[in-house]
Amino acid sequence: MPAPPLDVISVARAGKAVYARVQGLGNFSNALMFEEFCEAELQQGADCFVIDLAECTGMDSTFMGVMAGLSTHFPPGRSAIVVLNASTKNRQLLDDLGLSKLVAVRDKHDSVPPLEMQPLASDALPARERAERIRRAHQQLVDADGRNAAKFGPVLKLLQQELGSSN
Repeated sequence: MPAPPLDVISVARAGKAVYARVQGLGNFSNALMFEEFCEAELQQGADCFVIDLAECTGMDSTFMGVMAGLSTHFPPGRSAIVVLNASTKNRQLLDDLGLSKLVAVRDKHDSVPPLEMQPLASDALPARERAERIRRAHQQLVDADGRNAAKFGPVLKLLQQELGSSN
């Protein structure tokens, strides 16, 4: 049996709930397609997103920014995004960036229904659109927790310069 692909997000939908399983890293390469998928699912009436991190070895800021942006589609205080099976490392990342205030984190949870998960394609966006989406993800982290401005301000400035020079 071949090894599963590295750094992939697989998804499925059951009713109004969307399920995602991160294998390897949740990163800029797969986060942008995950964002696109989630936006389409929101348009189709999805009202809950369950993200299983049992096989996730880490998350970069773009992936976490996409989660922060997803949370803005729901009223404050509503746990419409649930993160399952976060390792200590991933839980710390969520805490450090203030995302654990936006998502419900559930430890050692395995009651995901049996679903046929479909892997999302890797990012194939044009360079300008990719840069804009990465910029937006980082801005969403800053908007989610003002303390993130010190961490991601230089990234935002660099991306804005890159976008400005490609006009």
